[in-house]
Amino acid sequence: MKHAFASTLFALSAATADVMAIDGISIGQPREHRGGSCDGQDRKLAELHTRIIAAEQQLSEARKSATADFDAWLDKLPEGPQLPSLDGETARFHFDTLDRNGTPNSVGGNPAKTVGTPVLVDGKEGRAVEFNGGDGFTFPGLAHFTRSDAFSFALWLRQARPTPRAVVLHRSRAHAGGGIRGYELLIEEGHVSFGLHHLPPADSLKVVTREKVSGWTHVAVTYDGSSRAGGLCIYLNGRAAKLEIIRDTLRNDITCSEHDLAIGHRSPDAGFKGGSADDFRIFTRELSALEVTVAAGLDDYTTAVQSIPTPTPAQRKALFDFYIATAHQPSLDARKALHAARDELRKLAGN
Repeated sequence: MKHAFASTLFALSAATADVMAIDGISIGQPREHRGGSCDGQDRKLAELHTRIIAAEQQLSEARKSATADFDAWLDKLPEGPQLPSLDGETARFHFDTLDRNGTPNSVGGNPAKTVGTPVLVDGKEGRAVEFNGGDGFTFPGLAHFTRSDAFSFALWLRQARPTPRAVVLHRSRAHAGGGIRGYELLIEEGHVSFGLHHLPPADSLKVVTREKVSGWTHVAVTYDGSSRAGGLCIYLNGRAAKLEIIRDTLRNDITCSEHDLAIGHRSPDAGFKGGSADDFRIFTRELSALEVTVAAGLDDYTTAVQSIPTPTPAQRKALFDFYIATAHQPSLDARKALHAARDELRKLAGN
């Protein structure tokens, strides 16, 4: 389990103020200034706090009680090398073809739109796209995520040379030098970072890999909608990377409705100059670790299934996490209820 939702109570003074942090949002004000509407909002926030705690507990209990159902599910898994479909995929861009209008979405739906003059080069498989730092693509109508939404990205990356900073993909307003709101995937001195921001550094979360990347590297980012750095994972070549938490203080929303997701560029920031990307995928859910290995082209899933009925402890845990994430209905229901409560809290905060 990722970090469970936590509530922190700060007693500034019993006579002057009550402040409560709920999913990163501080509420309350000095008592002498409170009005009825504020009291009503505080009550609603407290109710949502209770709902979030209950949904977290329900999700934890569902996982604990899933062993028997999991064993029955294992017995029904098909034999052979058949790979699972990765549910929640809304877009996939192979970058094998390119015209002046963009490149197709193989899942269906919105294609990518070309910005500038990206070019096709040899990729990890087939063709890939190479950027000059000021060009790339936008993805209208895709990945309009809030801080309460779970999501995942996966793609192959190759950086031409280490640079202090390169923006790989983002959906954001403004740039790092002048304040930013949104989310972004960067490569900084060879380290991969991902952040969700309302206004950094005070209202933001960001993690960075301890390991550097070189050559073609499969990068996957998964997020659980918790507004916590502990809810972010970065995988390099299918394996969870060790992360350094740079910031973990996201309290407000990250949405910027006037901008689309973009890859390769962000003006006037440093784009992904000389870098290449291949097989870019977008998911509207948090992928399990085993699903990330599938996206990275590893054989962990097939090997784990073929090990049944005697999987190793690591294989059993990976299959169990996959089952909880994709097939265990009580866990799916609890996760849906948790998202609903978090999203209502986000909307009530209004920022």
